[in-house]
This record gives sequence, structure tokens and C-alpha cells, in this order.
Amino acid sequence: MGFRRHLQRFGAAAMTPIAVLPAAAVILALGSVLPVPFVSKALLAAGDALLKYIGLLIAMGVAVGLAGGEGIAGFTGGIVYVIMDGVARSISPDVSLHVLAGIIAGVLSALLYLRFHRTKLPEALSFFGGQRSVPIVGAFAAVAAGLILGSAGPLLQAGLTSAGNWMLAGGAWGAGLYGALERLLIPTGLHHFLNSFILMLAGSYAGKTGDLMRFFAGDPQAGFFMGGAFAIKLFGLPAACLAMYHEARPEAKAAIKGLMLTAALTSFLTGITEPVEFAFLFTAPVLFLVHIALSGSSFLLNGLLGIRHGFMSSAGVVEYLANLRLAERGLLIIPIGLGYACAYYFLFRLLIRKLNLSTPGRLEAEADLPVQASAVTQADIAVAIIAGLGGRDNLVSIDSCLTRLRVAYVKADLIDEAALRACGALGFVRGQGVIQVVMGTQSDALRQSIRAILRGRGQ
Repeated sequence: MGFRRHLQRFGAAAMTPIAVLPAAAVILALGSVLPVPFVSKALLAAGDALLKYIGLLIAMGVAVGLAGGEGIAGFTGGIVYVIMDGVARSISPDVSLHVLAGIIAGVLSALLYLRFHRTKLPEALSFFGGQRSVPIVGAFAAVAAGLILGSAGPLLQAGLTSAGNWMLAGGAWGAGLYGALERLLIPTGLHHFLNSFILMLAGSYAGKTGDLMRFFAGDPQAGFFMGGAFAIKLFGLPAACLAMYHEARPEAKAAIKGLMLTAALTSFLTGITEPVEFAFLFTAPVLFLVHIALSGSSFLLNGLLGIRHGFMSSAGVVEYLANLRLAERGLLIIPIGLGYACAYYFLFRLLIRKLNLSTPGRLEAEADLPVQASAVTQADIAVAIIAGLGGRDNLVSIDSCLTRLRVAYVKADLIDEAALRACGALGFVRGQGVIQVVMGTQSDALRQSIRAILRGRGQ
């Protein structure tokens, strides 16, 4: 359980630097189509720079994420990455481990922060104590890490390339398995860890690793592990929302209309699917199994048809359009997506009706439905969430990823799920001493509000 929790925390932290990558995609796309050479050249240079320094961005983002948002940890991550990479290249000049080096630097920096940020030194050296000691210790640790990475780099790079090639050798069937497994891991939060390996590390082309980085570097064999997501996120899941709305009780349709519309738009515009998935994951798991099967089949079909497409963050409509110029047979995704929209809509409606499934609007208790008044502020919601989690004294730590609050608590019986649903929670994933509260795309903003309230009370 502890190992899984660490993987979940790493996955959430890895989303911090990945969230900036769509900017690179849009900037590159604009640079490719604008007819003004001076502007287009600047945009292309800006996009290329973001990709060039992806290792540094990952180091800083992972460090900040794992250290609970502390800026000094991110600063240390940058220092550790630069030193470690320089030392490693002095030993093995041909080693290209940008992403992996970033991950190592980020994790190391976070660990150093957690260990040394309260260090007390003699009064004469007190200026270098506390948080200021973290980057200093990090600089020395980076030298040692660089020596190890430089010595083991060639073997490590060869091993990662072989592992990636083995997975990619599965072709369309490998992509289909990945698509299904990635959805299957959604409840645990471990899908981020799987994504990190496939999208950032698997395979190698022109010094770039991972299906994502290789796709944007022009690898003709990359994009098969991303293209299948577009049909599901742009068409399938929005259609599932429509099906659940149509199958809601007449008196409940008004209550869930906003929820379903928001979830559908979030999937379509941003590619973030958890607000949709958690609407039926626990109350109607048979629908989740159908969703897994359809997702895997989409990746499989895209692979069989030779469709390659990619994204920097997630498969939303903006990235579909921005990266279409790099895609192969990307327009086929539209008719395929319409087919999946029909499959989701009619299968969901049929199963909900025949099996009397408890999707939103069909739940037995009205308290199970999220109730949010438009006049309620985010601070009010944050206060209510703290109360629903058992109060300040029941909270050990609180973190977030794109769509979830991750909370470590003292006593499980103090957590009121009904109260949290009234705050807008879409679902819950419980672990040993930890609960994940799915709040949708507002999760990170809520985390900041909750932390501000807790610190104001002396935490």
C-alpha cells in the first residue's frame, strides 16, 4: 500500500510539468502556419525551447509536486538537474537521458527538501540554515548522482530503449492493451505512472524518448499510443454524459444537467475525463468495464488503420487541431469518433435501463447528488470540505493532481462522504490512511484554498 501511495504521489507530481506542454504544441502550431516570417520564427524557437529543456522542467515540477508545492524544492530541482546532467555528460558525452534525469533530479530534490528544510546551524552560519540549506546540499548530492548516472548511463539508456522497443513491438495490439490498461488504472491513480513511461521514456528517436517526445520530433513510428485517445475523449465520453442525462429520472434531470454538461465539455475541451468516469465508476461499475473495452478497441483500431496523432498534455479538441499538421490520417479520427459516440450512447442507455444502474439522476438518495449553489464561493467550499474530511485535526496532509484531492487522515470514521458530495465531489478512492476525493478540474485551486485556511488557523 505504501509503495502504491508513493507511485500515486509521483504520478500527480509528474503532471505539474506536463501541464505546460500544451503551450509548446500551440506555439509550434502557430509558428508553422503564420505567414509573417519574423513572428513564425520566434514562435517556432519558443516551442522548440520548451521541448529542449523538458528535462529541466520535469525536475523542477516533480520536485515542487512531491514537496507539497514548496518553491525552494523546485529551485533545488533545477540546480540538481543542471549539475547532474553536466557531470554525467563529462563521463558519457553521448548519453541522452533528459526526461529520466529530470525525474531523478526531481525526486532527489524533494527528498532532500523533506529531510533538510528545517536544518538548524550554529548562529554564525544560521543564514545558510533552514530552507537555504536544501539547494546547497542538493548541489553536492547532484555531483554524486551525476557520477553514478554518467557511469551507468549507457547501460541504462540501452535498457530503457530495449524495454520501450519491446512494448512498442506489440504494434496495434500493444497500443490496444495500453489503452485499456491506462483506463483500468484510473481508480488507483497509477495511470499517471504508466503514462510517464510510455509517453516519456519508451523507444528512442533522434535523441528523444517516449511516444510523445518522439512524435513531436518527427518519428514516423510514434503517435500510435496517443491517437486512440481522441475518439474516446472528444466523442465517446461526451456521448456517455448525454446517455446518462437522458436516462435520469425526470425530476432529477435539472439537478444533473450542469454536472453532465460540465463533465462532457471538460473531456471535449481539455481531454480530462475523470469527472465523467467517476460519475459511474463506483455506482455502475459495469459501465466502467464497457468503457475500458471501448477505450482499448479505439487504440487498437487506430493502430490497425495506421493513424498517428499526438498531444502534449491530453487529447482535447485544441490539441487535436493544433497537432493535426503532424498527424498521419488524423482526419479519420472524426468518423471513428462519431462511431464511438454512437457506441457509448446506445450501450450506456441500454445497460442503464436494462440493469437499472445507479448513474447520476437515478441514485436512491438525493444526497448522493452534488449540490452547489452559485453564490457559494470557493473559500466556502474549502471550509465545507475541511469539515467533511473530519476537521483540521483529522488532516495529516493534503495534495492534488489535475482532478483529485489526495488527503492523508487520522481517523476514517470522521470523513463524511455525503457532505463531500454536497461540495461537488464526484467520487472517492480509499486507501490505508488516505482518501482521494475527485473534485474535477477545480482540485488544485481547492487545495490551495484549503491549505490557506489551515495555515491561517496555525497549521
